[in-house]
Amino acid sequence: MSAVYTSLLLILILVSTTVLLQLRRVARRLDDSAAPVTTATPAVVDEAVIRRAVTEALAADREREITEARAFWAEQEARAAEDAPLFDTPFTSVGEEWPLFFPRPTGPEEAADHSGTMDPAFGEALRSALEDLINDGGPAQGGVHPSMPAAHPGHGGGAAHPADTGEARARREADLLATGLDAGLLDADTEPAVVPDPRRHPSHPEFVPSPTPSREWTDDRLTALAEERVGLTDVRPGPLGTLDVYAFADGTTLCVAPGDREAAYRLIDAVRAGEDVRLLGGSRFSGSYSLTFSTDDDAVYVLADRVVASI
Repeated sequence: MSAVYTSLLLILILVSTTVLLQLRRVARRLDDSAAPVTTATPAVVDEAVIRRAVTEALAADREREITEARAFWAEQEARAAEDAPLFDTPFTSVGEEWPLFFPRPTGPEEAADHSGTMDPAFGEALRSALEDLINDGGPAQGGVHPSMPAAHPGHGGGAAHPADTGEARARREADLLATGLDAGLLDADTEPAVVPDPRRHPSHPEFVPSPTPSREWTDDRLTALAEERVGLTDVRPGPLGTLDVYAFADGTTLCVAPGDREAAYRLIDAVRAGEDVRLLGGSRFSGSYSLTFSTDDDAVYVLADRVVASI
């Protein structure tokens, strides 16, 4: 019996030793797998490089905005120069580009005061000179200018024909009427100068600004433009996408804010190419607007926060 117990004891010791060795090996593997992974040290960030990059990006963006603004105002000045009247003022470069006679002359600049009326002394002198010319029938009594045909012997000489004298007198009377001297325009006591209404100035307490068209009126104008198929004649994009102005053939103007630069220039190219550009319709949802324009080959969509129509 003692031999059997001894054998069993040895077997138990052997099995226990094997199990302990296996457990130790498993524990070692678990320790190796659970060992903390060494993280890579982050690279040192150079703040100077970041600041330099941000500064360059801001400078480039600002330069782009300035370029767009200059291009916009140059285009506006070019349009204004094209739309300017032929004669802006009769006092600039007289004798070179402007005629010396105008239908209603007001005398030289120094002869008019700040309210636009002629100096009484100058007006009286001008009246007397013109009346003398009319009454005398010429620059001198009985005299004839050397450039006139009557001054040359070959043309018959002598006094001018009575019909010619009457026509000259009629022309001078018409010139006198054209100056406004016979109408009493130079008499400050007869008709006082027109004083502007102070209530039209914003600084006046009773100033009332012009009302802005309502949204319902704008919706009606958009519907009318679409139903009547009124053509689009011009598009003027604002600087930096602030607002765009759309002009139609019937005089309707749409102010769209904010502006859509891409859509505006697509419509500009279509109008300049002679295409038939029209408004298909406009809808309002959640306080915003959606406008749809049609060209010969494509449709252009414009989304805006605010649209104001005016005529």
